[in-house]
Amino acid sequence: MIVNGKSFNGISSGATLSLTHGVDFTDDPSTIQLTSITATNAGLHNCTTTGSPIHSIAGPTVNNIDPGTISPAVLAVCNGTGTTINSSIAATVDDAAPTYSWEVSQDMAFGSYSNYNTPFYNTPNLNTGNLVNNTNAPISYYFRRRATSIVNGVTCSQVTPIVSVLVNPTPTVDDPANLVRCNGESASVSFTSVFNVAGTSFSWTNDQPSIGLAASGTGNIASFTTTNNTNVPVVATITVTPSANSCDGLPETFTITVNPEPVMDPAVPTTKTINSYDAVAINFATAGSSVAAASYTLVSITPQVGLVAGMGNATIGTGQSASAIAADTWVNESGGPLTVTYVVKPVSADNCEGDAYNIVVTVNFLPVHNVTQNTYYQTIQAGIAAGNPRDVLEWAEWTFNERVVVDKPLTIQGVSKVNTIITGTGLAGTGSGMTLNNGVANVTIKDLTVQNLLKSGPNGSAGSYAVSGNDNLTIDNTIIKDNLGGSGFYANGPISNVLIDDNTVSGHTNVAGAAWGIVIWNGLKQNITITNNEVFGNNCCGIELQDGSATGVTITGNNVHDNADNGIGVVGLMGPGANTVSGNTVTGQRPLRHRDKEPERQWHEQRCGQHPGEQQHREPDSTDWCRGAGHRRYCSLQARCDCAKRGRAIRCVRQQQHRFWLHPAEYQ
Repeated sequence: MIVNGKSFNGISSGATLSLTHGVDFTDDPSTIQLTSITATNAGLHNCTTTGSPIHSIAGPTVNNIDPGTISPAVLAVCNGTGTTINSSIAATVDDAAPTYSWEVSQDMAFGSYSNYNTPFYNTPNLNTGNLVNNTNAPISYYFRRRATSIVNGVTCSQVTPIVSVLVNPTPTVDDPANLVRCNGESASVSFTSVFNVAGTSFSWTNDQPSIGLAASGTGNIASFTTTNNTNVPVVATITVTPSANSCDGLPETFTITVNPEPVMDPAVPTTKTINSYDAVAINFATAGSSVAAASYTLVSITPQVGLVAGMGNATIGTGQSASAIAADTWVNESGGPLTVTYVVKPVSADNCEGDAYNIVVTVNFLPVHNVTQNTYYQTIQAGIAAGNPRDVLEWAEWTFNERVVVDKPLTIQGVSKVNTIITGTGLAGTGSGMTLNNGVANVTIKDLTVQNLLKSGPNGSAGSYAVSGNDNLTIDNTIIKDNLGGSGFYANGPISNVLIDDNTVSGHTNVAGAAWGIVIWNGLKQNITITNNEVFGNNCCGIELQDGSATGVTITGNNVHDNADNGIGVVGLMGPGANTVSGNTVTGQRPLRHRDKEPERQWHEQRCGQHPGEQQHREPDSTDWCRGAGHRRYCSLQARCDCAKRGRAIRCVRQQQHRFWLHPAEYQ
């Protein structure tokens, strides 16, 4: 046998003969018996012909098959996407034109594989198409290209090295829940993925940065304070996108709604002062530019010790109305002002609470204290009405705008002579400041002021007025002033055991007639002590005991000045009690004068000429009396007397009565 120009004879049975491409067998086939011939094509491909035995071989033709190359060796894509594998082949084909096909496997060893497309005869690059990975971990697809040729019925093929395409999974994000917040509340969002692709990260965008959240960010949304300064809800749309291995998943969207909070109207008072038993009378409201409040929350109600809540007062809690505290009343039993603090929040229909709003209500104490019973009252009259005879009522440093009637024996005392005040300012009508009813005895009034009462006349009303028979009466350390149309202190007899000490009485005018400072009128006046008082600026006289008789009178240590008429005038002094008028300072008006006259003569305090048509005649002794001042006195038939020039009544005396009058020429 000749192989490649060489003759091979005597080849033993079972021998292996290696031939190269293009070898022809020219030897006599009858001399050769071959069980197999293996031909090698330069290492490119092995084609094998087998027979038993082979006596005649035209010879296998070994094809020159070159599968070419593909690249790159490794690629990575995302689930649902593809890639291109570049390819090339050798230009020479010796025996038969090969066909090419692509094979794909998820087994790198290609234990099993599938054709990726139909055979083709050119060398385009491979578009893999969309590769699928429905798991949560990367998977690989392996690609190779196969070249195949068929010569003399023998199929020969060759494959390229593989190309690995890594397909990464699609990351996911769980759809976040929508959030609703009120202005000023905090919000945060943690993103999760049940699919749990390793290395998943998140990025997000926000279309309403005005809510207090940035326009974009990565990772979870950290806690932030929501903001809405309008009066309508603001809705932000957040879009979050998952990413892993440079692959983006499908975005999810959710919303953050920030509702406005109601704002209290600044016109709602934050402080108010009321008296005990008065209603708080404050209604809640929201500002006009604010979202409306659907209700209010009373966060707390904090009274100071000593305040007692009224029946039906508000309690803390939600769902309160705008008038929740309007009808609240408080009773202050402390003796000094106390406060109650309400903390309220407006609540919108979206259940958003506004900021806390503090309202501090000062409750004036009950200024009338029944010391005997240890009870308190808002008004003097209420305290008197509830008191028992002989109780002690103490009035606080307070201004009482009322007229008072005393109808039982009481001790009435102020805490401060200057600051415990009964005033008539603003009161309708006329009347005395304090009236002691007829026959009410054993009353003490001390350490207070009575002022600015409008009275109907000096003989029927006064700052303090004792109707009659008010025995055992003490007026001590008081101020009685500026009570128009009446006297300062006025008492009617008969009366006994009266002490008027250390008082200041002033400013009583004649808008309704001549007004006295201190006067006790009519009947028998027994044991009357008027000491250490300052009486001034009154339209009529300073201190007088008028009409009737008096015994046991002591008028000492008084400062009487600048009154319009008598400084001190006393009528009808008699025994058996001692009568003492001494040690007084009288300036700026007619001073004190005391004069005894014939027992048979009665002197009256009324002026001459008060009754039209009365006839006048001269009495010899009266001329002598007025002579010192150069005046004449005339007495009418009704024994009314007058100093003609001065126009001042001269009093007559009869039946062992005495008279005082003021006369500058005769004062000693």
